[in-house]
Amino acid sequence: VGSEMCIRDRFESDLLLLFTEKVSHYSGHIPGKLFEYISTGNFVLGIGDKLGDANKILKDLEAGIIVDQNHNCIELLNELYFKWQTGKLKGADPQKIKMYSRKNLTKQLAEYFNKV
Repeated sequence: VGSEMCIRDRFESDLLLLFTEKVSHYSGHIPGKLFEYISTGNFVLGIGDKLGDANKILKDLEAGIIVDQNHNCIELLNELYFKWQTGKLKGADPQKIKMYSRKNLTKQLAEYFNKV
């Protein structure tokens, strides 16, 4: 499958599945795929470290959730399916997504360096 098709499918999807690692030395690790998924405006369901930074970002943006691998996924999928059926399964607000754009994050980093 070509990258153009993957990108198109990502934007046409209603829910995106993200796997994250739960590794103690990965504190502060945020997978780039998270930002690709958030940029679509679709709901993101993650399986992995629910205490990690990726889940914090999803919650802040109201873009999705990460649950650990022992979570009752059937119950969660039923809940998400109901939201999808009723048109209530939403990803992040486009205005909130801008906070995590490369341009904005680079600007914040430059401002930080200017203070130092």
